[in-house]
Amino acid sequence: MTGTIMLVAAFVIAGRFIYRRYMPLLGVSCLSMETLAEKDDGVVLDIRDYQTVHSAPVKGSVNIPMAYLSRQYRDAGNGRVYLVASGVVDVHLAARFLKKKGIDVQGFSVKNSSYVCRQRPQEV
Repeated sequence: MTGTIMLVAAFVIAGRFIYRRYMPLLGVSCLSMETLAEKDDGVVLDIRDYQTVHSAPVKGSVNIPMAYLSRQYRDAGNGRVYLVASGVVDVHLAARFLKKKGIDVQGFSVKNSSYVCRQRPQEV
């Protein structure tokens, strides 16, 4: 009986970990860097580390590395936010954190990566 409870608890903990890191957030869409550059209705928040941002900057973005996001998320403002990250896992973690803090995350782009946005089929 105790073994079964421990096994179920382990599955719940593992499931929550996997869900938070790898499941996309509803309402946060993938955008190309070109589309993101045209956005003027919100803040572009670059969550890549300082060295990466220095070598490949995004014009007009606010840089708050993922490691500092919990301390400096208020610098992103209260309006719409678009994320720039170096990986999809960072996007999922940052978007969940910012949504929990009441910030409206609208979209994201993954820069300098092989990640390609999946396009939904257009309805006729």
